[in-house]
This record gives sequence, structure tokens and C-alpha cells, in this order.
Amino acid sequence: MKKPLALALALSLLLGAAGAMAETTLKLGIYPIDTDERGVETHENTFIPAFEAAHPDVTIERAPYDFNLQTILPLLESGNAPSVITTYFTEIPKLAGNDFLEDITDILEERGWLEQINPAIIGPSSYGGRVYGVPRNFYGMGMMLNVELFEEAGLVDENGVPLYPKTWDEFVETAVSIKDETGAAGFVLLGADNAAGWHFTILSWSFGARMQTLEDGKWIAHLNDEPVVKALQLVKDLKWEYDALTADPTAENWATGFQQLGTGAAAMYMAADDAVSQPTANYGLPIDKLMMIGMPAGPAGTVMLTGGNLFVFPKGTSKDEINAALDYLEIMGYAPVVSDIAREGRIADYESNVANGIPVMKGLNVWTNEEYNAMIDELYARYVNVDPALYASYYEAATQPGALRAEEPMQTQDMYAELTKALQAVVVDANADPQALLDIAQANFQALLDEQVNK
Repeated sequence: MKKPLALALALSLLLGAAGAMAETTLKLGIYPIDTDERGVETHENTFIPAFEAAHPDVTIERAPYDFNLQTILPLLESGNAPSVITTYFTEIPKLAGNDFLEDITDILEERGWLEQINPAIIGPSSYGGRVYGVPRNFYGMGMMLNVELFEEAGLVDENGVPLYPKTWDEFVETAVSIKDETGAAGFVLLGADNAAGWHFTILSWSFGARMQTLEDGKWIAHLNDEPVVKALQLVKDLKWEYDALTADPTAENWATGFQQLGTGAAAMYMAADDAVSQPTANYGLPIDKLMMIGMPAGPAGTVMLTGGNLFVFPKGTSKDEINAALDYLEIMGYAPVVSDIAREGRIADYESNVANGIPVMKGLNVWTNEEYNAMIDELYARYVNVDPALYASYYEAATQPGALRAEEPMQTQDMYAELTKALQAVVVDANADPQALLDIAQANFQALLDEQVNK
């Protein structure tokens, strides 16, 4: 049922600053795909009627787009991309650096949004000192746990909360105990593709690594430094000394990791809070049997990669279209604006999670607006459907000063590819030498930096 017209008309006053935009077509790339029936219903019955009441001169074109690098570049190059889409933090240097996105710095400043972006994510939202995206969410990479396996192994406290590992030494002990007591793998090591190098980089950081640094105007790789070697030795030991991994880590990709966790084939998997639907709604793990913790600490402490999603605007999107899209984000509740309709938008998200058996998590704050964050806190408290104790350690770790770190900046996917080769080698060959493998990765990646970046 459509929301009362009075609410939509009230919104027209709220969004009046942007004004009516004559003969504007908003190609809504953030419209849900057909299989997201509840999402489609929310847009059709709540968001679109409210927007159309406030913007009678803007035509909405439903143009759902699920971002991936293989399809976005042809759309951008041909000028056929929707007016607004989502992308990952990591893609801003590539997309903005190749002039595929509109600079929205001035528009955000005009609306008073710019200074309200969480300082922790202003960098990933920017390129060359200019802002190219509106943050949708951000996360810190932690560890997901299958509570059922911890229970079966007797690794829970008097309240039934898992006795989770706080260091990598404890992680090894926990993984071995899980394997010994349940027969399930202690840990899913992602090893199939470049994402293996992505996860491995986070592990290396906790040992004190910095994979690349800018020195005297040139980028220098450090893939074979001692902290990286120690991290790779840990990976090798998890396979050959402790037998704590799934049968074939080189077959494990991002999705299979959640499948192994959700179906009880493995107890722990490196992941972020934006993916809690994967082991639960997608693979059947009860929502009260999923726990999230911060990354175990190494010699350099706890380090969690930060990432997330941004709303962005392809090159050639008009200012009127951008402002219309930003008004639409207000309706959805993804702007630093508190209103009845924004509240309805966020309620729709929470209700969707509850209805679809997905844990309701508050998430990390993308805005500094205290009134907006208070609204989110209040709604979270109303809709939370799991014991907050299952996520308390994750939030505690992610909010430690210095715990969150952005991805390494230069030729990142190429760096991950070189690290993946080394990781794959140590899990298929018990005699593989981590130092020798990383020496090769170092030479290859430094040559690429010199060729592509240090020109």
C-alpha cells in the first residue's frame, strides 16, 4: 500500500532546496533487481511515490544494475550507464582516475553533506582531493564464526557465547580444537583467485607488513619483507602442520567460504559485516548461530581492512540528475537528513532483513550527524533480532584507534594476484619455501610498479 500522500507532500517541502528539475530523467541504477521482490515492493510502494510527489518534473527510469568491473567499463565508455549506481571504495581511483565519474564535491558542499562524511571514509570516497561518491556503508574486515561448531567443540562460555580467538596463536589453537572435536575445518582459507591475496594482505598487516610505500616519489613493493614471510608461514602451517583448513583451499572463493561456514563444514571465515546474509539467508545458518569478531591480533596488533560501497554518478550525468538522485537517497534514508520519510526508508531495510532471516546489525556510522546516528541507533534497538553479544567484540575492535586501514593504493589487484600465487603454492606443496615464493612475487610486482606507476 502506498504511503499517505500527506507524507509525500511534506517531503516536497523538505527537498525544496533542490527545486523541481524540468525535463529530467533519473535512470535509477540502484533500483533492485527482479529477484529482490521485497526491495522492488519497497521502491514501488514507498520511495518512488514519495519522490514523484516531490518531483513531478522528474521521470524515473528503472534501470537496475548490479556492479561488476566486466560490465561497467563498456557502459561508462559508451555513455549508457544509469544516472546513479553503486561501486566499491576500491574502484574510485580507477573510475575517477580515468574520468568515468562526475566530481560531486561542490554539490555535496552546497547541500551541507560534505562536512558530515565520516573522516575515516572521506579518503576512499575521493580522488585527487575531490569527492566522487556518497557513502552507502562501510565496514572493517573481521572474522565470522559458526556458533554451532563452537558449541559442539565445547568452546563457549556460561552464556553460550563462543570463546573466540583474540590472537593468531589462539586462532591456531581454536582451529585445531574445532577440527579435533567436530571433524569440521577450523578455517576456510580463501585461495581460488585474487581475493586470496586480498585476505592474505590483512593477515600480513597484523604481522607488521606494509606491502608498498612511496619513497622519493617512487612506489616500492615490500612483498618479501619478514612480516609477510611470517604470515605466509602461518598459512603453510595451517595446512600442513595443523590440518585445520578445508580440503582444497585453492577451490575456495568468496562465495564458497560462506557456504562452508553456513553449512557447518567450517568454523571460521574472514568476512565483513555487510555479508551477514550470506551464511544465514543464503546457506541456512540460523541467525543466532552466527558471530562476528575483530581480526585476531598479531605482533602489530589488530588491523582490519576497511571497505564499503558508494553511490556514484557516471561522467555526463547532469547536475539536475545528480540532485534528483541525492533527493532519492534522502528518501531511502541514506543521507545525513532526518525526516519521517528517511525513517521509513531505513525501517524498510530493517524489516526486509527481519523478514528474510538476516541478522540486523547497526553497522559503522558513515555520517557524523548526531541526530541521524541517533535515529539509526533507535531503529536498530527496535529491530535487532540477534544477541548483541555476538557482535560486541567486532564493534569494539573496529572502533579502536588505528584499527581500520584502507587497501594498499597502487595496482592493488595485480599485487593480490602475485600474493595469490605464493599462497596457492604453500597449500599445494608441503615443501614450498615462503621466502623464495615471495621473492618472486616481489620482483614481479616491483617490475609492474616501475612499468605502470614509476614512469
